[in-house]
Amino acid sequence: MNLAGRAVLVVTADTPLGEAVAEQLDVNPGTTPIICSGSREALERLGTDRFGAVIADDDLTDDCVDALRQTLSRMEGTISVIRIGSGLSDDAITKPFRLGTLMARVKELIDRPAYAVMAPAEVGPFTFHPESRALEHRPSGTSNRLTEKESLILVELLLAGEAPVDRDTLLERVWGHDTRIRTHTLETHIWRLRRKLGEGRSEARILLNVPGGYRLNT
Repeated sequence: MNLAGRAVLVVTADTPLGEAVAEQLDVNPGTTPIICSGSREALERLGTDRFGAVIADDDLTDDCVDALRQTLSRMEGTISVIRIGSGLSDDAITKPFRLGTLMARVKELIDRPAYAVMAPAEVGPFTFHPESRALEHRPSGTSNRLTEKESLILVELLLAGEAPVDRDTLLERVWGHDTRIRTHTLETHIWRLRRKLGEGRSEARILLNVPGGYRLNT
């Protein structure tokens, strides 16, 4: 199952806390809370679903908690993680806390575009710098700046690796639920992205058409 980018995974064994957080998330339009009471279930969800943010209770003590922490650490270049718990420091949220404080952090993170949390990534002979939306051609050192929509399309394709991403998924994740957007709009942005990837000036094929959608050939 693929969830929308505004889905939030909440991992806590504290049932009242999980229910209170879910209730607060439910009142935000388009936000889907997914509650896991243990690390094993959370790991399974992270392996199959997409989330805009993860709220992870640092006070978990089950036998998979170390694996969950390692997984979240590896994913921090592609997903926003909010740590809650007792005696935490840095940018974590220390218990007890006001739900309003947590919700403000969640909104800030899930409202950011997907490329804002990604680390630089190689795309053929290019390096994509998400924070600046720059597409750098490594051999020449020149770069192009992608538009926001081009960046979001590229992020979705990068996250999928060499797996195909269908057109409906790209339309939903890049344009949301805007019913005015049609497939030809996506195709126009794909064409422009291909031009910036140099496909109009060489035989290299980086962004491939596949049945029903697109994938990267990196």
